[in-house]
Amino acid sequence: MSITAQSLPQRDCIVVGAGYGGLAAALALHKVGLSVLVLERAPSPRQEGFSIGAFSNSWRAFEELGVADEVRKDHLPMKSVNYADSHDNVYRSLNIKDLPYPEGLKGSELRVIRRLAAPVAMTNALPKGTVHYGGTVVGAKVTPTGAEVELADGQKLAAKMVVLADGVHSKSAQKYHKVPLKVMDVAGWRAMAELDAEEEPEIVATFTSGPNTRVGTIPVTYDAQRKKMLWYYFMAASMKEKEMKSYDTYEKHIAGMRKHMTGWKSPHMEKLLAATQSDSVLISHIYERRVKPGDAWFEGCLSGVGDCAHATRPDLGQGGAMAIEDGVELGVYIKEAMEAAGKPFGELSPGDIAAALRNYETGRSHRVFHIIDKSSKFGTMFLVISILPRWLMRFILAWLIQPATALEHTVWAPHGRLRPPSLPRDTGSA
Repeated sequence: MSITAQSLPQRDCIVVGAGYGGLAAALALHKVGLSVLVLERAPSPRQEGFSIGAFSNSWRAFEELGVADEVRKDHLPMKSVNYADSHDNVYRSLNIKDLPYPEGLKGSELRVIRRLAAPVAMTNALPKGTVHYGGTVVGAKVTPTGAEVELADGQKLAAKMVVLADGVHSKSAQKYHKVPLKVMDVAGWRAMAELDAEEEPEIVATFTSGPNTRVGTIPVTYDAQRKKMLWYYFMAASMKEKEMKSYDTYEKHIAGMRKHMTGWKSPHMEKLLAATQSDSVLISHIYERRVKPGDAWFEGCLSGVGDCAHATRPDLGQGGAMAIEDGVELGVYIKEAMEAAGKPFGELSPGDIAAALRNYETGRSHRVFHIIDKSSKFGTMFLVISILPRWLMRFILAWLIQPATALEHTVWAPHGRLRPPSLPRDTGSA
């Protein structure tokens, strides 16, 4: 069914993009009483990236959204996180149960989840008809009454506010965001591969450093019947955009990763590379949008979540988590605006809504700046130290990586709860 302005009912909010941030924002806003329309340009749920790492902050956000148990299904909880050198020598191991965790969880948690698991769970928690696929938005803008989006066929859809969630290449974010997007001299491969496993092995995430290259290997699910373990792995490597674009076939992907692992002695990575199928590997360039603490990002009744608002390097594995956190916090700030005005969302003025969105952006800016800054420093530190002799690299990193600080950035909880707003009762005549 084609999307037309006539076929869609008027909604309080239009969300552009049905990725992690867009669906989290839609579900959060729904929970505080808004009617939401999500427009996704893809014809079906997006699967790029294969999997994402979900640390404790992701699970705290999923709990607030009410989908945590559904997302956890079939995804293995990590028992520990290992840090190793390019010869598979582990120099630091962190037990997950010893790591800090946010209020609202029973303990620290890390799982890698299949790309579609969370979007399916969030979509199913929304009213039927909220998410529309094949709805290509080519632009968005602020209007005197709120905001509107323009579809590829020229149609325009209006709402009281618009939330951009269409990723790092968002044209509307490029036009309206106050901070420019920066291309980094780093690219990342992401891939999935199955390996034989007679029994479920110890569930351990391993992050390995070598000269100018970092690799993470993380088990996702175990199929006891087929005796297969599904692994997700990524490789972040220093390279210019020209080199990245040269990796345009499956064979070149595998050769490129082996090139960036020259001198490594990692039997496990060799097995993963050999088992990787042609439809299970991709590469993308890394971008950064370095927002500053206390600064707003957009204007009027337009805002954003996730990469379009504050793209970050992947060195902490927090891109998806930041988008989900954004969605939750956006819902809380909008609820607080309704409570402050004593009115339901439909009665808020464009000025009220714009003020709430600026509060959301400036409030989130401190958190996302911390992640962007730490991720950049973390990645640079590993790349610089990785060119040292392996014994010296192991010594320095073992000293730097401590349980209390290595994952402190995953200790997060929303500043309020996702509940319907508490508003005065109608005082009109009975």
